[in-house]
Amino acid sequence: MKPWIWRFGVSLVLLSLFTMTALAKTTITHFAYSGHGDAYYEFVQNAKATFEAENPDIEINITRGTNYDQATTMVAGGVGPDIFDLSTNVAPGYFAAGILKDLTPYLERDQEFDQADFIPLAMEGYRTEEQIFGLPVSTFQIFTFYNKDLFAQVGSADPNGLAESWTWETAVDVARKMTRDGNGDGEVDSWGLTAANSLYRWPIFVHQAGGYLFDKVSNPTRPTFETDAARTGLGFFADLYRQHGVVADSYTKFLEGHVGFTTDSGPSYFGLMAREVGARFNWDVAELPKGPDNNGTMVIMNGFQMSAMTEHPDEAWRWLSFLTSEEQVNDFMRRTGRTPARISSWQSFAATLDVVPEYLIAASDAIQNPASTTNYITPVYRDLASASGSIIAPVLTGDKSVEQALRELQVAAENLFAEQE
Repeated sequence: MKPWIWRFGVSLVLLSLFTMTALAKTTITHFAYSGHGDAYYEFVQNAKATFEAENPDIEINITRGTNYDQATTMVAGGVGPDIFDLSTNVAPGYFAAGILKDLTPYLERDQEFDQADFIPLAMEGYRTEEQIFGLPVSTFQIFTFYNKDLFAQVGSADPNGLAESWTWETAVDVARKMTRDGNGDGEVDSWGLTAANSLYRWPIFVHQAGGYLFDKVSNPTRPTFETDAARTGLGFFADLYRQHGVVADSYTKFLEGHVGFTTDSGPSYFGLMAREVGARFNWDVAELPKGPDNNGTMVIMNGFQMSAMTEHPDEAWRWLSFLTSEEQVNDFMRRTGRTPARISSWQSFAATLDVVPEYLIAASDAIQNPASTTNYITPVYRDLASASGSIIAPVLTGDKSVEQALRELQVAAENLFAEQE
C-alpha cells in the first residue's frame, strides 16, 4: 500500500471517530429566567464552560427567557427545558402540575453529593412530604436593615442594642418618633419604616403572632385565615399605615437616609446599601422585631429543578448537582452577592461584600431561627398572592376591616383549593 493512501485512510478513520464523538454529545437545555439579573446569567455561563470542560460528553444549551410562561409554552410544545431555575415562589406549582421530577432517587444514589451541607430550611423550600423537587443555591430571608443615625437622633438604642427589647411595641414607638417634619415646611420628610403589601411579607407578622394562614406550611390542604393570630398579625401591619402613619411610600427613601428601618428587605439590600448609601449614613442589620410569640421570618429560596419530561435524566442530574455543588454555590455567592444555601459557604460570605455590617450574623441567624419558615409550599399561594394586594390595600387606608379582608382571602383560597380537586 502506498504511504499516502495509508495516511489518507487513517485520517478518514480519525475524522469518523471525531464525528461520532461529536454526535454522541448529549444536549441539556437550561431555562435561565432573565429576572434573576445579569450576574446570575454570568454565573450560569461560567458554570457551563467549566462543566463542559469536565464533561465533554454533555453540551449545555442556555435558553434565556423574560418570564416563566415561556418555559411553560416550551413544555406544552414538547420541547421543554431539562433544567429550570424556579424560586420557591414558583416551583410548587410546576411540581403539582407534574412538570418537575422528584430528585430523591438521585440524591440517594449520588453518594458524593453532600446534601447535609445545605441549610435545613433551604431544603424545606423544595420539599413536599417525602419528595424533593429542587435544590437551592441561595436564600432570601427577610430581616431588618436600619439607619443607626436616625435611632440616635430620636434617643433610642438601635435594634441590636435593644436586644430582647426589639419588639413590635418598641419598633412602633421608635417609628412614631422618627416620622416627623424635620425642616418645618409642613410635610413629613422622615419616616419610621418600610413595610410591603405582599403575601410574601405581611404574613410574617401572622407567624410572629403564633399562627399560620394554612393548616401547614408544606403541601397544605386548607386555608386558616380567620384566626386570632391572623387578625393580630394583619392588624399590626395595617395599623402601621392607618393608625400610626409611619410607613414610607418607597424603599428609595430609606436609601436616601429618610427612613429608620425596614421590615421587608433581604440580602439584595447588601449590594444596594454599598452602591447607593455610601457615607450618607451609618447602617447595620438585625433580625426582625419580635411579635407576641416570636421573631421568626420567611425565607424564599432560589435554585434548580429537573424536568419530569427530560429524555436525559442522568446527564441533567450531573448538571444540576454541579450547579449546586459547594464550589458553584461559592461562585454564585461571589457573583450575585446573595446569601448561600450551603452552610460551608457562609464562612466566606463576608468577603463578597463591599461593605460588611457589624452584625452581619443577623442574616444567618434569621435563617436558623427555629420560628422561621419557608413560604407556603403550594401552588395556591402564588395564585392567591396575585389577588391579595387589592384585597389588603383598602385595609391600609381604613376603608376595609381586617376581618373582611381575611374573610375574602379565606374564600379566595378555598376556591383555589377547589379548582385543584
